[in-house]
Amino acid sequence: MVSSRTQMQRAFRARAEEAKNEVIAAYESGESLNSLRFRLGVSSTWLTRMFEEWGIPVRNQREAFDTMRARRK
Repeated sequence: MVSSRTQMQRAFRARAEEAKNEVIAAYESGESLNSLRFRLGVSSTWLTRMFEEWGIPVRNQREAFDTMRARRK
């Protein structure tokens, strides 16, 4: 038997995978991984793994900070 929490995680992950192109576009336009993970209801570990699987380079801390600063200007 699968718990309701596991079912919910699977549903969120499935929804994120269905919205793959939208997720990638949002990340590439500057939205943070953390913001995306909250919006999608998935873990940062899972989302990072999906980006790697999808061939999307994940920003390091410095790149993320620079992106955030640039978006605020």
